[in-house]
Amino acid sequence: MKGFSGFKQSQEGYQRNSPDVNNSYNVIPSGNITMKDVDFPVLGVDNLGNSQVMLPENNYNFPGDQVIETPLKKRKRKPDVRRTIGRGKNFNKAKSTGTGAKAGGGMTQKGVDEYKRKNPGSKLKTAVTTPPSKLKPGSKAAKRRKSFCARSKKWKSKRGLAARRRWNC
Repeated sequence: MKGFSGFKQSQEGYQRNSPDVNNSYNVIPSGNITMKDVDFPVLGVDNLGNSQVMLPENNYNFPGDQVIETPLKKRKRKPDVRRTIGRGKNFNKAKSTGTGAKAGGGMTQKGVDEYKRKNPGSKLKTAVTTPPSKLKPGSKAAKRRKSFCARSKKWKSKRGLAARRRWNC
């Protein structure tokens, strides 16, 4: 790779008051890069193929004589809408005794409803707490219970064991 010929070059790059701050990329005609007055991380790749993530307020030296800079977009974190523990009390508290609904260790109907409101299209359901003897073999509920029990076989935490008791595993 000889250089970035044909690209418009920038002297100031992504510095705060630079006319090139909003470009999708900038070509710097030097291997010495300063990130002073740059407000976000930038990926730098020189004309020899060396790359480095450059952080604000630092200086960087590349072996090549030209560097193409690309801003690294800040990922917008989505609020954790799946969190249902805490003030809403959407989980049954795990109890060391009891089976079925009395075992605790799973989401309440209120918790499932809240989760579905925050996550449209979700197919989340509450536990199948009906005793296995009263479930019709091969029914949807029996299959869900059987699948959950197989999936959770190795759960050993207090909450996991309570959930298994709740599902009558």
